[in-house]
Amino acid sequence: MIVHDNLPLKTPEKKGFRRFSKTLHPLYRPQSEKTLTKKLEKKHEELKGKVGTTFEEAENVLTTDIWTDPKTSISYLGVSAHVLRGNYN
Repeated sequence: MIVHDNLPLKTPEKKGFRRFSKTLHPLYRPQSEKTLTKKLEKKHEELKGKVGTTFEEAENVLTTDIWTDPKTSISYLGVSAHVLRGNYN
């Protein structure tokens, strides 16, 4: 939910979220910002390794695009990867 809705990692530490969580599932204990940060950093490293290995094995793989959402003025960098492996001659 936090990642999907782009919420601050501190969200589970807030009183309203804790009350909401306890109402849904009294035994559930929301994770702290510190724990969420560690888990996200670990997942980032895992994915970075997988993507890096894939790119090392491929040729001419990246295209990029930069755009700004007109409603929020938030800028984004899009990266597309087209990976071809093997000999296609």
